[in-house]
Amino acid sequence: MEKNYYLVLKKLKIFSSHKIHLPDTLNLNLHSQSAFQRQLLKEKRRAERLNTKSSILIFDYSIYLSKNENNSNSTVEDILSSVCINLRDTDVVSPYNDNSIIILLPDTDNASAQMVSNRIVNTIISKDMHSDENTSEYFQLEILSYP
Repeated sequence: MEKNYYLVLKKLKIFSSHKIHLPDTLNLNLHSQSAFQRQLLKEKRRAERLNTKSSILIFDYSIYLSKNENNSNSTVEDILSSVCINLRDTDVVSPYNDNSIIILLPDTDNASAQMVSNRIVNTIISKDMHSDENTSEYFQLEILSYP
């Protein structure tokens, strides 16, 4: 599992050279990628010291945006606000690439991270009047838990 954490860090360093555009009107407390990297390493050390679990949720919504661009009211702002209302103050959110974000969930095991991801998807779907039962397949989620 430790290898996966370092893989995420490596990918974050690659993406940190790309400019990611997020709407300026949002007040969602998104962290920069360098701040996320610092917090991730800090949380990794804390989890080892206290023998607790933490998880990372990589949430890609690009398929959802492309499938629903003509018949959906959901925008990037709606998706990001749906993500943030399902998180705690201790969770750390950062852009990952153009249409995905990465979320650090301290003190969260894999099963709890799965519940968080389900709540996020259900919140987005409930706001979308044109969604159908297959809408949840339009999101790509990856959960990594440590240790």
